[in-house]
Amino acid sequence: SKIIDLMKERKILDDDKLLDGLITGLIKKYNGKALIREKLYQKGYKKEDIDRHLQNIDYDLYFASLNKLYGKIKDKYNKYDSFIRIQKIKAYLFSRGYSSSEISSLDLN
Repeated sequence: SKIIDLMKERKILDDDKLLDGLITGLIKKYNGKALIREKLYQKGYKKEDIDRHLQNIDYDLYFASLNKLYGKIKDKYNKYDSFIRIQKIKAYLFSRGYSSSEISSLDLN
């Protein structure tokens, strides 16, 4: 424990940098905030720490990831009529942890 404390003191082990890196990695894997929050909580991080770091994410990267995911899945549901297609896309994005307000920022038509 002395070694770990010394490493933390010298900023070799930095929980904040680690958490930021994990969040960035999860964003790049097309995860929304809710799913990121759940995955990190399951790994043992405190909800307060997770929420604090989620407030400071790179929103350009976050919405670029959301748009890229939408681009990948939008053609998957072309066999359905417009209303059903949009509902299925929304449901999929919601299951990936994106909020309804984030999903509504997309042009789903």
